[in-house]
This record gives sequence, structure tokens and C-alpha cells, in this order.
Amino acid sequence: MWKNSFNADGTVFKENAAWITNRGILVLPNDKNKNNLSFSNAYKITRGASGKLFVNFNKVQLLILGHVHTHPNGWIDYPSNPNDYAMVTFMGGKPIYTIGPNSVFSGTIINGINTPTLVGPTSELLNGNLLLK
Repeated sequence: MWKNSFNADGTVFKENAAWITNRGILVLPNDKNKNNLSFSNAYKITRGASGKLFVNFNKVQLLILGHVHTHPNGWIDYPSNPNDYAMVTFMGGKPIYTIGPNSVFSGTIINGINTPTLVGPTSELLNGNLLLK
């Protein structure tokens, strides 16, 4: 996802996003994304009676455990704009992760406040030493 956020010459291309599910990572299409915006509505999302979120992919309901997207443009690495905060609220306590040039952050709601938490360096995620759960 991170590599695909850049053009071959290293300039920013666009944000990329994915759902973290009970069956793995579902990377979302990026054809409508911009260098500072990603969309997560390519597949139907439903909320079960228990409040759990599901994404329908290839006629299979996948349980959504979290969300991740890139911030390749050098913005603040953590969930920093109204769209990010809306996703944190939509997720209802499940983490959304942002991968920035330097750091990976998790955005969650703590005591009713959207709160970013440092997960670790982006370099550690890219080399496999940092896992998103």
C-alpha cells in the first residue's frame, strides 16, 4: 500500500486504503483516491445487530476488525482531518491506522474523544517488524 502511494519517480501519487478483516487485509481500489484523500466505499458495508461491521467481498461477509490508509503527502502522520475523524467515529472503537512518512498511528475513541496513538515507525512496518492488529 505504501509503495503504491507513490509514482515511479518518488512523487506522491495517491492515498491507499484497506479494511483489516477476520480473513486478512482487503486492499481497496484507488481509482477515485487523491493525494490527500482515500475512499473506503468500494464494497458494501453493513452493521450487524450486535454493532459489528461487515464488508461484502465476492459474496462473502468479512468481519471488519480495523481500517488502514496511507498519508503519503507528508501530512501529519496521525488521523488528522475531518474524514479521518469520521472514520474513527464510524468504526465505533475499532482502530483506524494511518501510515505516514515517519510514523504509524492508530486513531480510536477514548472517553468520547478521537485520540491518536503512536504505534511505531513506518520503517518498522515496512520491514515487517511492526504488525497492525
